Amino acid sequence: MIKSMTGIATLEKELPLGKINLEIRTLNSRYLETNIRLPKRIFALEERIRKVIRTYISRGRVDLVMKLDSNFALEMKLEPDLKLARDYINAMNILKKELKLKGNLRIEHFIGLNDLIKAKENDKELEPYYNDIIFLVEELLKSINKMREKEGEYLASDIIKRVGKIEEDLKEIEKRKDDMIKGYQKRLEKRVKELLTNDLEVDKMRLYMEIAFLAERSDINEEIVRMYSHISQLKDMIKKAPPIGRNMDFLVQEMNREINTIGAKASDVIITKKVVEIKGELEKIREQIQNIE
Repeated sequence: MIKSMTGIATLEKELPLGKINLEIRTLNSRYLETNIRLPKRIFALEERIRKVIRTYISRGRVDLVMKLDSNFALEMKLEPDLKLARDYINAMNILKKELKLKGNLRIEHFIGLNDLIKAKENDKELEPYYNDIIFLVEELLKSINKMREKEGEYLASDIIKRVGKIEEDLKEIEKRKDDMIKGYQKRLEKRVKELLTNDLEVDKMRLYMEIAFLAERSDINEEIVRMYSHISQLKDMIKKAPPIGRNMDFLVQEMNREINTIGAKASDVIITKKVVEIKGELEKIREQIQNIE
């Protein structure tokens, strides 16, 4: 069954690590876009969360925000920035050489230099809690998918109703097409007789060939058959699992082309009216499809 691309869900849970607050919003997008905002101390989970999102959502923009209220104290450790230390040494050696300074560099010369030694939290202490957090993210994704599926049911219902209206209008066009061609031929024949009674020199064979050619050009049977085929495909797509939004959008574009051709070929007021009505329904369907995963 189809799913909407829009939804929102929240989740709050107390874990040994602290209180986790999760919020997810999904919006329309041509492809899958994930924007994840995590607390600094569990930033290492970002890629794992991104992979989990891809297993539940295949299309749309996903904004996930996680907040952590925790008094969990991590062990601190001091780490030297070796690259920065080498840069300092190189800079000092250049000064020594250019200014012709004497003496050797000693460890006390590095005391007080900015950012040379940094205190970092030991992130490995958080790893035992990562699976609990991922489990919560999955619960959140299941929750938002239920909402998106519910919205998808409404979208499917509306699309099916509009497809039914298109099918009814197409049947009216199909009933009318034979009368349209007969009327077209009668008008041509009447005009030909008028020309012949005026003693104009007319190549009758060429004239009747032209009549046949024009009648063939006004035949809309092939377009009607293709429209019925597209309608059948659209009905089948609605029953399939997502992602189907882009395929549905392409199919509606094809239906628009067929109905435009029918409108261009038909010289009948009733058919023209039905064409306009079908195009209106197709536009409404296309608007709904923009929200389908």
